[in-house]
Amino acid sequence: MSDKVNDLGFVNNLTVIKKPGASETLLLIGQSQGGRWARVMTRGAAQTLWFHLTTILYPRAAGQITHRAQTAVLRRSTDPLITNFFEVTNNQEHKQIRLRGLGGEEEWLIYFTHEDGYELWASLEKILDVV
Repeated sequence: MSDKVNDLGFVNNLTVIKKPGASETLLLIGQSQGGRWARVMTRGAAQTLWFHLTTILYPRAAGQITHRAQTAVLRRSTDPLITNFFEVTNNQEHKQIRLRGLGGEEEWLIYFTHEDGYELWASLEKILDVV
């Protein structure tokens, strides 16, 4: 893994879609000041992201929802461009979320509002069919 972090700054319009031609990888897509971007992630990483967003955005319901979700299979990808782990940090005071993607050759970082987090959560919920 690289020592350099690709900081994309504040982003919006976050969504997750299936990566064309691949069953075990998904695309996280967003908009930053630099334009549209996409990062490939494993299904297990997406499930972990869904879990963290659920606990941050829906703390009262998290205890009822998250235990019914499938267990995420976390394994390192052999592809250097695939994100297989997320570190999620919540800044409740400012209603902002920091997401750090790890795996492969690139470590990257984005920030987004809780409002954009709800959109991302809904996108993950739909594509993962979690519960």
